[in-house]
This record gives sequence, C-alpha cells and structure tokens, in this order.
Amino acid sequence: VEGAYRILNRILTMDGLIEDIKRRRYYEKPCRRRQRESYERCQRIYNMEMARKINFLMRKNRADPWQGC
Repeated sequence: VEGAYRILNRILTMDGLIEDIKRRRYYEKPCRRRQRESYERCQRIYNMEMARKINFLMRKNRADPWQGC
C-alpha cells in the first residue's frame, strides 16, 4: 500500500497537480497571480537555456572516441 501511495504521489507531483491543489486552497489576488505566472515563465526560459548550455558542454567535453589516432 505504501509503495502504491508513493508512486501515486510521484505521478501527481510530476503532473503539477499537488502544487495546483495547494495553490487553489486559498484565493490568489490577480496581481499575485500575474507575478507568479511571470516568475514561472522566466524560470521556464532560464531552465531551457541552462539545459541547452549543459547539453552543449556535454557534447564539447565528452571523451575522445578516437584515442591514439
């Protein structure tokens, strides 16, 4: 039962339902909602850019497949 609960909790967290339910528990003023959505947008852009840079560095710093040539 505990394993199933953990799996369900992980699925709900990854889908963002837990945060959504917690956020809707209380009224969110429109200005706070705009601030939150703006912050989430900026965070999403930052994470995408960092992932792009990390992927570039991982390609650049990989082990040499042609050692000894």
